[in-house]
Amino acid sequence: MTSITREHQAPLKIICLGLGRTGVVEDDASPEVLDDIYRGYVTAMDSTTAVLAEPLYRAYPEAKFILTTRDPAKWAQSMHKTINTFYIESKERQSRVASATASEADILLYKKMEELGMIDWGHFYNECYHQGRLETDPEGEFERHNKFVIQLIPPEKLLIFDLAEGWKPLVNFLEVPEPSQPFPHLNDTASFEANGRLWWEKLAAGSK
Repeated sequence: MTSITREHQAPLKIICLGLGRTGVVEDDASPEVLDDIYRGYVTAMDSTTAVLAEPLYRAYPEAKFILTTRDPAKWAQSMHKTINTFYIESKERQSRVASATASEADILLYKKMEELGMIDWGHFYNECYHQGRLETDPEGEFERHNKFVIQLIPPEKLLIFDLAEGWKPLVNFLEVPEPSQPFPHLNDTASFEANGRLWWEKLAAGSK
Protein backbone atom coordinates (compact mmCIF):
# COMPACT_ATOMS: atom_id res chain seq x y z
CA MET A 1 0.00 0.00 0.00
CA THR A 2 1.32 3.45 -0.95
CA SER A 3 1.90 5.79 1.98
CA ILE A 4 0.64 9.37 1.69
CA THR A 5 1.70 11.74 4.45
CA ARG A 6 -1.08 14.02 5.70
CA GLU A 7 -0.47 17.52 7.05
CA HIS A 8 -1.52 16.68 10.64
CA GLN A 9 -0.85 12.94 10.59
CA ALA A 10 -0.57 11.24 13.98
CA PRO A 11 2.91 9.83 14.65
CA LEU A 12 1.79 6.21 15.09
CA LYS A 13 4.63 3.73 14.60
CA ILE A 14 3.46 0.61 16.49
CA ILE A 15 -0.15 -0.62 16.40
CA CYS A 16 -1.28 -3.66 18.40
CA LEU A 17 -4.41 -5.31 16.94
CA GLY A 18 -4.84 -8.16 19.42
CA LEU A 19 -8.18 -8.41 21.21
CA GLY A 20 -8.43 -7.66 24.92
CA ARG A 21 -7.28 -10.46 27.27
CA THR A 22 -4.37 -11.37 24.97
CA GLY A 23 -2.03 -9.36 27.11
CA VAL A 24 -3.92 -5.63 25.51
CA VAL A 25 -15.48 4.23 16.10
CA GLU A 26 -16.73 3.12 13.13
CA ASP A 27 -15.07 0.84 10.64
CA ASP A 28 -15.12 3.56 8.01
CA ALA A 29 -13.22 6.07 10.19
CA SER A 30 -11.29 8.41 7.92
CA PRO A 31 -7.52 8.95 8.28
CA GLU A 32 -8.21 12.50 9.46
CA VAL A 33 -10.51 11.23 12.21
CA LEU A 34 -7.88 8.72 13.28
CA ASP A 35 -5.23 11.46 13.30
CA ASP A 36 -7.39 13.38 15.77
CA ILE A 37 -7.88 10.29 17.96
CA TYR A 38 -4.23 9.25 18.04
CA ARG A 39 -2.57 12.66 17.84
CA GLY A 40 0.63 12.71 19.89
CA TYR A 41 0.83 8.93 20.25
CA VAL A 42 3.40 6.62 18.64
CA THR A 43 1.82 3.41 19.97
CA ALA A 44 -1.78 2.20 20.05
CA MET A 45 -3.31 -0.94 21.57
CA ASP A 46 -6.27 -2.66 23.28
CA SER A 47 -9.81 -3.34 22.08
CA THR A 48 -10.56 0.23 21.01
CA THR A 49 -7.67 -0.07 18.54
CA ALA A 50 -8.25 -3.71 17.54
CA VAL A 51 -11.72 -2.93 16.14
CA LEU A 52 -10.16 -0.33 13.83
CA ALA A 53 -7.70 -2.70 12.15
CA GLU A 54 -8.64 -1.94 8.55
CA PRO A 55 -8.91 1.88 8.73
CA LEU A 56 -5.72 2.00 10.81
CA TYR A 57 -3.83 0.03 8.20
CA ARG A 58 -5.17 2.29 5.44
CA ALA A 59 -4.17 5.39 7.42
CA TYR A 60 -0.76 4.21 8.66
CA PRO A 61 0.55 1.57 6.21
CA GLU A 62 4.16 2.24 7.21
CA ALA A 63 3.53 1.38 10.88
CA LYS A 64 4.48 -1.95 12.42
CA PHE A 65 1.54 -4.07 13.49
CA ILE A 66 1.43 -6.61 16.33
CA LEU A 67 -1.25 -9.27 16.73
CA THR A 68 -1.07 -10.59 20.28
CA THR A 69 -2.54 -14.06 20.54
CA ARG A 70 -2.91 -17.05 22.85
CA ASP A 71 -4.67 -20.40 23.07
CA PRO A 72 -8.31 -19.72 21.96
CA ALA A 73 -9.84 -21.87 24.72
CA LYS A 74 -7.84 -20.11 27.45
CA TRP A 75 -8.70 -16.73 25.93
CA ALA A 76 -12.42 -17.58 25.93
CA GLN A 77 -12.21 -18.69 29.55
CA SER A 78 -10.43 -15.47 30.52
CA MET A 79 -13.02 -13.37 28.66
CA HIS A 80 -15.85 -15.21 30.39
CA LYS A 81 -14.40 -14.47 33.82
CA THR A 82 -13.57 -10.83 33.11
CA ILE A 83 -14.87 -8.61 30.32
CA ASN A 84 -17.94 -10.68 29.43
CA THR A 85 -18.99 -10.87 33.08
CA PHE A 86 -18.83 -7.09 33.46
CA TYR A 87 -20.70 -6.57 30.20
CA ILE A 88 -23.47 -9.00 31.15
CA GLU A 89 -23.83 -7.26 34.53
CA SER A 90 -24.04 -3.95 32.68
CA LYS A 91 -26.80 -5.27 30.39
CA GLU A 92 -28.75 -6.61 33.36
CA ARG A 93 -28.47 -3.25 35.08
CA GLN A 94 -29.65 -1.50 31.90
CA SER A 95 -32.63 -3.86 31.74
CA ARG A 96 -33.59 -3.09 35.32
CA VAL A 97 -33.38 0.64 34.66
CA ALA A 98 -35.51 0.31 31.53
CA SER A 99 -38.17 -1.76 33.34
CA ALA A 100 -38.28 0.58 36.37
CA THR A 101 -37.16 -2.24 38.69
CA ALA A 102 -33.72 -0.79 39.38
CA SER A 103 -32.62 0.42 42.78
CA GLU A 104 -31.54 4.02 43.23
CA ALA A 105 -27.92 2.85 43.33
CA ASP A 106 -28.42 1.00 40.02
CA ILE A 107 -29.90 4.09 38.39
CA LEU A 108 -27.10 6.38 39.59
CA LEU A 109 -24.42 3.93 38.46
CA TYR A 110 -26.08 3.50 35.07
CA LYS A 111 -26.20 7.27 34.56
CA LYS A 112 -22.51 7.53 35.44
CA MET A 113 -21.69 4.79 32.94
CA GLU A 114 -23.67 6.66 30.30
CA GLU A 115 -21.74 9.86 31.00
CA LEU A 116 -18.44 8.01 30.55
CA GLY A 117 -19.56 6.48 27.25
CA MET A 118 -19.38 2.95 28.65
CA ILE A 119 -22.89 1.98 27.55
CA ASP A 120 -22.35 3.02 23.94
CA TRP A 121 -18.90 1.45 23.78
CA GLY A 122 -20.07 -1.84 25.33
CA HIS A 123 -22.91 -2.06 22.82
CA PHE A 124 -20.67 -1.25 19.86
CA TYR A 125 -17.90 -3.65 20.86
CA ASN A 126 -20.09 -6.61 21.78
CA GLU A 127 -23.19 -6.24 19.60
CA CYS A 128 -21.85 -4.43 16.51
CA TYR A 129 -18.22 -5.43 16.05
CA HIS A 130 -18.52 -8.95 17.51
CA GLN A 131 -22.28 -9.26 16.75
CA GLY A 132 -22.95 -11.01 20.05
CA ARG A 133 -20.55 -13.85 19.29
CA LEU A 134 -18.35 -13.18 22.33
CA GLU A 135 -21.14 -14.78 24.38
CA THR A 136 -22.22 -17.51 21.93
CA ASP A 137 -18.93 -18.53 20.24
CA PRO A 138 -15.96 -16.76 21.84
CA GLU A 139 -13.30 -19.13 20.50
CA GLY A 140 -14.61 -18.83 16.96
CA GLU A 141 -14.81 -15.05 17.26
CA PHE A 142 -11.23 -14.88 18.51
CA GLU A 143 -10.04 -16.90 15.53
CA ARG A 144 -12.20 -14.85 13.12
CA HIS A 145 -10.61 -11.59 14.27
CA ASN A 146 -7.08 -13.00 14.08
CA LYS A 147 -7.67 -14.42 10.60
CA PHE A 148 -8.99 -11.04 9.43
CA VAL A 149 -5.88 -9.22 10.71
CA ILE A 150 -3.50 -11.80 9.19
CA GLN A 151 -5.21 -11.45 5.81
CA LEU A 152 -5.22 -7.64 6.05
CA ILE A 153 -1.64 -6.84 7.07
CA PRO A 154 1.32 -7.87 4.86
CA PRO A 155 3.45 -10.48 6.67
CA GLU A 156 6.55 -8.27 6.66
CA LYS A 157 4.60 -5.60 8.59
CA LEU A 158 2.95 -7.98 11.09
CA LEU A 159 4.25 -9.80 14.17
CA ILE A 160 2.00 -12.59 15.46
CA PHE A 161 3.06 -12.59 19.10
CA ASP A 162 2.28 -14.89 22.00
CA LEU A 163 3.42 -13.33 25.27
CA ALA A 164 4.80 -16.70 26.36
CA GLU A 165 7.57 -16.18 23.77
CA GLY A 166 9.11 -13.37 25.84
CA TRP A 167 11.21 -10.48 24.61
CA LYS A 168 13.06 -12.03 21.67
CA PRO A 169 10.49 -11.95 18.82
CA LEU A 170 9.20 -8.55 19.95
CA VAL A 171 12.54 -6.76 20.09
CA ASN A 172 13.67 -8.38 16.84
CA PHE A 173 10.54 -7.16 15.07
CA LEU A 174 10.79 -3.65 16.50
CA GLU A 175 14.57 -3.54 15.99
CA VAL A 176 15.29 -2.36 19.52
CA PRO A 177 17.64 -3.65 22.24
CA GLU A 178 16.31 -6.34 24.57
CA PRO A 179 15.57 -4.95 28.07
CA SER A 180 17.63 -6.32 30.94
CA GLN A 181 14.58 -6.93 33.16
CA PRO A 182 12.48 -10.11 32.84
CA PHE A 183 9.50 -10.05 30.49
CA PRO A 184 6.49 -8.81 32.52
CA HIS A 185 3.46 -11.02 33.18
CA LEU A 186 0.78 -8.64 34.44
CA ASN A 187 -3.00 -8.28 34.38
CA ASP A 188 -3.79 -11.98 34.69
CA THR A 189 -7.41 -13.07 35.19
CA ALA A 190 -7.27 -12.90 39.00
CA SER A 191 -5.73 -9.41 38.94
CA PHE A 192 -8.21 -8.19 36.33
CA GLU A 193 -11.16 -9.46 38.37
CA ALA A 194 -9.86 -7.86 41.57
CA ASN A 195 -9.01 -4.54 39.92
CA GLY A 196 -12.28 -4.58 37.98
CA ARG A 197 -14.33 -5.04 41.13
CA LEU A 198 -12.41 -2.28 42.86
CA TRP A 199 -12.99 0.00 39.86
CA TRP A 200 -16.73 -0.73 39.88
CA GLU A 201 -16.89 0.00 43.62
CA LYS A 202 -15.13 3.33 43.11
CA LEU A 203 -17.41 4.18 40.19
CA ALA A 204 -20.50 3.31 42.25
CA ALA A 205 -19.23 5.37 45.18
CA GLY A 206 -18.56 8.32 42.87
CA SER A 207 -22.08 8.18 41.46
CA LYS A 208 -23.76 8.67 44.83
